[in-house]
Amino acid sequence: MAIEHFKRKEWLSPSDYVLVIVDFDNESKKVIGFCVAQVYVFGETEREVIRFDSAHDFVHVHRYYQRAKHEGEALQREISSETAKEFKRQILNDWQKYKQWFLLKRQNKDI
Repeated sequence: MAIEHFKRKEWLSPSDYVLVIVDFDNESKKVIGFCVAQVYVFGETEREVIRFDSAHDFVHVHRYYQRAKHEGEALQREISSETAKEFKRQILNDWQKYKQWFLLKRQNKDI
């Protein structure tokens, strides 16, 4: 199976971007994995704020604004381009809220 890899970074602000990575089977064009993440940049450091991905063959979310080592919460979604697009839309709609929560936790030294 030949795997194609698509990666795109879209800046939300001078210090925040959404990263979308999609892997698909080149022959069938079926999505076999994805990662959609909001990343906060400060100085030379980049930290994920929230990440939706399909690692380990199931869809889950890591909410790093809750705690630094969020284990991931399983979501009842299929691994597909539609699911990845849905999560990207969610981040585009809520990124400022997620960042605010992340910065509050960071200020309280929880991250």
